Amino acid sequence: MFESDDSLVHRGDVTYTRLDNSVLTVNFCDVFKIRRSLISEYYIYIDWSELFK
Repeated sequence: MFESDDSLVHRGDVTYTRLDNSVLTVNFCDVFKIRRSLISEYYIYIDWSELFK
């Protein structure tokens, strides 16, 4: 996680369990834009392609 003047970036992993009970873990990156100590924008970056194979 790191931050600049008006942004906060968080990287991590998320684990999904599919309907067939197989498990998939993928990376994600969230970007928060901060204005007056509140989140004004929120972006999620993730590659979903493996989840739907």
